Amino acid sequence: MGAYFNTYYNAQKAFSEAEDAVWNQPELKQAGTGRNYLAQFNVTQDAKTKFASVIEKCSKLLQYHPESNLVDDALMMIGKSYFYQADYQQAERKFNELISGYPKSNLVFEARLLLAYSYYKEGNKTSAVSTATDLLDAAKKEEDDNIIAYTSLLLAQQELENNNYAIALEHYRDAAATADTKEQRTYALLSAADMYSKIGEYAKAQEAYAKAVKQSPNYQGEYKGGIGVARMLAKQGKFDESLDLLQDLRSDMKYKEFFGEIDLETANDYRDQGNLALAVQQYRYVDTAFARSEWSANSYYQLGLLYETRVGLYDSARIAYNKGKTEAALTSQVAPLLARRADYMNKYANVTAEIDKMDSLRAYWLTPRDTSSAAPDTVSRDSLQEKKTARADSGKPKPAQQPPIPLDSALTRLALAKSELATLFYITIGQKDSALFWYHRLIEDHPLSPLVPRALFSIAQIYSQDSTVARPVVDSLYRQLVDQYPRTQYAAEARRALGMPALDVFPDSAEALYRQAEEAMLAGRNEHAIDTLNLIVQSYPTSPYAPRAEYASGWIYEQVLDKQDSAIANYQRLRARYPSSPYTARVQPKLMEVEIRDKAVADSLARIQKAATDSLARMQKSGTDSLALKGTQTTDMKEGKPANNQLTGTKELAPDAPVGRDSTLAPKENLPDTTKGRRRQEVY
Repeated sequence: MGAYFNTYYNAQKAFSEAEDAVWNQPELKQAGTGRNYLAQFNVTQDAKTKFASVIEKCSKLLQYHPESNLVDDALMMIGKSYFYQADYQQAERKFNELISGYPKSNLVFEARLLLAYSYYKEGNKTSAVSTATDLLDAAKKEEDDNIIAYTSLLLAQQELENNNYAIALEHYRDAAATADTKEQRTYALLSAADMYSKIGEYAKAQEAYAKAVKQSPNYQGEYKGGIGVARMLAKQGKFDESLDLLQDLRSDMKYKEFFGEIDLETANDYRDQGNLALAVQQYRYVDTAFARSEWSANSYYQLGLLYETRVGLYDSARIAYNKGKTEAALTSQVAPLLARRADYMNKYANVTAEIDKMDSLRAYWLTPRDTSSAAPDTVSRDSLQEKKTARADSGKPKPAQQPPIPLDSALTRLALAKSELATLFYITIGQKDSALFWYHRLIEDHPLSPLVPRALFSIAQIYSQDSTVARPVVDSLYRQLVDQYPRTQYAAEARRALGMPALDVFPDSAEALYRQAEEAMLAGRNEHAIDTLNLIVQSYPTSPYAPRAEYASGWIYEQVLDKQDSAIANYQRLRARYPSSPYTARVQPKLMEVEIRDKAVADSLARIQKAATDSLARMQKSGTDSLALKGTQTTDMKEGKPANNQLTGTKELAPDAPVGRDSTLAPKENLPDTTKGRRRQEVY
């Protein structure tokens, strides 16, 4: 019997030490929430060893003393040991054994509670809610406040995840009223205040935050309640009171670790108050004073929003978002928000740059020029005459060089860029007025563009969502589509909106050609596939299939035909014609690799030539070389060979050497494996 009690005593001691180690984790202590079973546990190796010892010793008790009155305690310790180590299935098994085998035990309520939490953490939300709801009813009948509080917190969390804020609020209020520790009551009050804020009850939220300040046994809870009060004052338009409270928090050194958040909230108050100059100044201070922190990343995000939505400075917003991306940790909540906004602001910059460039080229072609200044026709001249002419013309201004692309290509790219910018404003940025401006510019400046039907349809869609625009205006746009572009997909949608019978739509010719190219490639007729893809680019440069076809041609050259130079030429044309295409982004790393390689080769050849020239010059100056040696060096130089043995170790790369394979360039999930059976797939 002594061994029995010693085993139980040792198991209980080890469990108590391991459990204390779990709850004394710094991150849980800093949270100031008390024992919250919703937390993620980081169990140390020492605690894991002790939990393993508990499981072993308690299992022996169950095996050798199944009739002992300590069996339920042993089952509870085993279940908790598994629970803390995130082995929820084993924990569930032990909790169920206790509940079913010892229904009269005073540990049943706790076992049911931890069973519900185990279900929740395992992802079985339905069983978690069902178990917790039944337990809450039973606990209320027994007036077990501690179980009511823990169960209410679990149910509140589930309702919060379902965005049922009003129901979650009721559970948090129950938890605040019944929790047996100040930490739990503070946590429940803060959570209830958050729910009040989410449903717009700012005065009640302020009251709940203030109660949390008084209830909290630690400075973390006091701070969370205090800054919550400041935020709710600002929500109610009481900016002076909010700023005063923030200043009080900022002057208390016990809140030093939160100064970044306080300063950020101060900037938000200035912004919402309408004092944008002070807001910008404060955001920039946070960026500098708290660099590489969550507060800095959030500050860049808010500054970007201010520039984007308040003053319309998109370039400044783009800079702020991109800087914020470098500040935000991967696990930061603001990181994906910064990344998304940086991406579409970068696209805005690229598209507007494309518009400026193509507009300049259009102006060049359409502006009359003085033909007398044109360069004379090239004629055959001997080298002496060329040198004389070059010297005579050296003081004259050189004739302007023609742009690299013709007028029709410039106009096509200009129309495409305007369409992309309008769509960016409409779909992504959400500035409908700007979208309307660019759609109208597209229609007015490029009336023959195949992008016009889409622009008309988009304008109609924007107007249909505006209550100030009369319905006849929208219908007139739909009728214009039906009358002028009857065989387009947009006309088909317009007919449906007008209640007109459907009409067959002509298939997308570019798409049909692309399918033909696919079939040719699958049949092994790669050259025919490339010819068809090139036809798409030439005939339908504004089609979504054009950049896709250019990319697919390059891919065939690279991955199937192993013609690396031809692949690179395709990729370079893709980048030049469609700089904002996602296919361009795919090939950019390869192009950069080739450009770096070519530059290295050129630099290497330049160094070889310079070294050879310098060596020859030194030999000629010294006058110590024999005539034969000089003749050999001169011959070598004419043939492009190194001038001495020290240079012969430099290896020149062949200009047509393969650039290597890059699997990241391969179309994903759609080009066939030529070693397998033929099957229809789509190049993407």
